[in-house]
Amino acid sequence: MKTMSPEDAARCCTLGLLLELATSPKPGLVDRLSNPDVYACFTASAVALYPCFLKAAQGTSVGDAVLCSTREMMSWQKGGNTHLGSLLLLTPIAKAAVEAGKIERLRGSLEKTLKQMDYRDLHKILKAIKMVGPGGLGKVAYLDVNNAKTYNLVKQRKTSVIEAFNPYAQWEVVAHEYCTNYQASIMHGYMFLRKRIEQEDWNTAGINTFLNILQHLPDS
Repeated sequence: MKTMSPEDAARCCTLGLLLELATSPKPGLVDRLSNPDVYACFTASAVALYPCFLKAAQGTSVGDAVLCSTREMMSWQKGGNTHLGSLLLLTPIAKAAVEAGKIERLRGSLEKTLKQMDYRDLHKILKAIKMVGPGGLGKVAYLDVNNAKTYNLVKQRKTSVIEAFNPYAQWEVVAHEYCTNYQASIMHGYMFLRKRIEQEDWNTAGINTFLNILQHLPDS
């Protein structure tokens, strides 16, 4: 099996977003049979994220790549936040995949990448969250993205991304995946999907994988 190039890692992240969008029906989520205008916003922003995934795969810090992705996502369509959760999950994968080289080594590389995400990455991730203004994150301790003091405290305490997201881990998907080294994504997503595509078409396998993840990992 060939090793993973930065370009291939970025393509895989972008393709994953597009395939997920194309999978239909997905109760409660945007897909190709949903509102055409909304679907267009999601597809446009998914494609726009490729250069930022590529930067992460080429060695740019996760925080810088997340901020890049968020800006691109918001500038290429008028539907607001389309992929914040997805880009937060995929950016560390893009970075770790090149170092891993092969899928068998990805989780070990991911663990290293997650541990290396420091207060500088957190500062930029919080800026990205503030940029799109999602409603489901709430406030945990001092981490209020709308409070200027938060960013000073992050720097003073040198709070890592894992430390900051840990209080959310029981009820928010991105926090859970960061703090468990992508346990649900790998166990209930990737491994489940690999078995399904051996016996089903991509759309059916995608639907069943979506439902399997939904069953095992409730989100806010």
